[in-house]
Amino acid sequence: GDAVVTSRGAYPTFNYHVAACGGELTAVPFRADHHEDLEGLAEAAWAERPKLVYLSNPDNPMGTWHPASAVAAFHASLPPDATLLVDEAYVELAPPGTALPPELPADGSLVRLRTFSKAHGLAGLRIGYLVAAGGTIQSLDKIRQHFGVNSVAQAGALASLRDEEHLRRVVAEVQRGREEYYRLGEEVGAPAVRS
Repeated sequence: GDAVVTSRGAYPTFNYHVAACGGELTAVPFRADHHEDLEGLAEAAWAERPKLVYLSNPDNPMGTWHPASAVAAFHASLPPDATLLVDEAYVELAPPGTALPPELPADGSLVRLRTFSKAHGLAGLRIGYLVAAGGTIQSLDKIRQHFGVNSVAQAGALASLRDEEHLRRVVAEVQRGREEYYRLGEEVGAPAVRS
C-alpha cells in the first residue's frame, strides 16, 4: 500500500497499474483552467508522503501543459523522498520550452518517460524509453522484461530519431490540424481547451 500522488483525470492507465500493485492513489483535481494543479499536487505529496508523484506534461488526455521551468520548480517543491515521474509522451507536440532539460539530478528523484507512439508515429511498434539517473536505471533493470522490444522496433526508433525533418513536418501538420479544430469549435459554439 505505498502512497502515490497524481491528478484526477490524468492518464488512466497509470492509475490501473498503481491499483494492480496495491498502491494507495491520491488524485488531485485539475485547476479551473484545465491544467494539472502543481501546487495541489505538491501539497498532497507533503500530506501523503508518497514514493511516487506522477505528472503527465503535456497532460494526457487534456493536452494542457506546463513550461519546463514550472515543472522544475514543482520537482524542487516535493518531499525529498518522493520520486517525480514525468510522462512526456506528447512533449514533441508541445510549445518550445515544455521539455525538461536533459540534465538529471543524481539522487534519482526524477524519472522521465518518452514514447515513439505519438509525434514519431510508431505506435504499432510499442517502443519508448526512460530517462533517469544511473542508479534508478540499474534498479529498474532488475525487473524489466528482457524481451520487451524487438529489433525492428529499435531500428524504426533509431531511424525516426535521425529523421528530424519528418518530425518537424508531423509537428507542423498537427499544429495546423489543431487550429482547424479550434476554428470549427468556435463556429459551432463549442470552444476547445487549447492544447
